[in-house]
Amino acid sequence: MKSRLSRRSWSARRAGKSSAETAQRRPKDHQAAQSGSTAQRQGAGRNNVVAGAFKKARSLVRRGSGQRRGRLTPLKERARLIALFDEAVVGGASRYQAAAVIGISERTLKRWRSERGAIVEDQRPHAGQSRQPHQLTHEEEQAILNTCHRPEHQSLPPSQIVPLLADEGVYLASESSFYRVLKKHHQQHHRGRMKPRRSVPEPTSFTATGPNQVWSWDISYCASVVRGQHWYLYLIMDIYSRKIIAWEVHDTESSELAKQLLERALLRGLLTSAASTAL
Repeated sequence: MKSRLSRRSWSARRAGKSSAETAQRRPKDHQAAQSGSTAQRQGAGRNNVVAGAFKKARSLVRRGSGQRRGRLTPLKERARLIALFDEAVVGGASRYQAAAVIGISERTLKRWRSERGAIVEDQRPHAGQSRQPHQLTHEEEQAILNTCHRPEHQSLPPSQIVPLLADEGVYLASESSFYRVLKKHHQQHHRGRMKPRRSVPEPTSFTATGPNQVWSWDISYCASVVRGQHWYLYLIMDIYSRKIIAWEVHDTESSELAKQLLERALLRGLLTSAASTAL
């Protein structure tokens, strides 16, 4: 009986000791996990800092270009970039890393130099334009112009001329070719008898920050009991306070009546401002 109790007490003490050791180890494991995650976050932060420094260095090297791939790089800019590239390579940087910082491939930098090492200017502006195999001939372009100059086609755009020719079983060129030929010969504008569309300027706008700065006037038609006869309302309004300054109703529309109404409104306004100033 005593041996059984001693075994039970020994197992209980063993279980309590193991639980205490586990409880002691848990904070250490938690601290280790926290330190590991902190180190991982710090490593990610360092990578972001390095990436940001890399982008900043690239922007400093390529400052002033403001263009994208396929641009025409001036000779002075080529000389500056190649000088920076050579300086980085002499300083111990690899060629592909220096080219990556500049933002230009290593093959492009190599192409910028001649066999003797001199910097070569971009030859694309001096290249001759080759003739395309399906390019329109002079006779075909003239046929397109003659078709557009016909009386039945001179007021129509190519988007309508080409379908009309297709209905007749005639095909000269595509719609885009019609537009391109007309633009080449400076005829991509109004070609018909109708008056060309004119650009109407926007009306002048005024801004009022207080009363009696800007007035607006108008003549409105008011229907009467007699069919075909109207009354004409002459009205002057302040655009800031929306107050009606003066108004009259007449049976005719006349500039002289409008002038008299405006003169009376101005006189009344002057008298009102003088009276308020005197008070």
